[in-house]
Amino acid sequence: MAVHDSPLASPKMFFGHVLSASSGVLMFYFFENNALSIALGLALAIMAMQMTNTIHPPAGANPIIAILGAKTFEFVIMPVAIGHYLL
Repeated sequence: MAVHDSPLASPKMFFGHVLSASSGVLMFYFFENNALSIALGLALAIMAMQMTNTIHPPAGANPIIAILGAKTFEFVIMPVAIGHYLL
């Protein structure tokens, strides 16, 4: 059974992914690849998603992927935004 009425399964999750991926890329630009940037990127992603009411727990992995993979802002557009839109 699916939970279509769940707040975590709403169309807002697109923005949750974009916000969290952006926070990871920003923290990589400021602090490069270290534990501090991962912690701050994840904290910023959670804060941004809560402030905009776009909470989506799997989006929490985006900052970690962006920082460990040394991604640029192209990562936010492709694969995150376009990939999520296609789903």
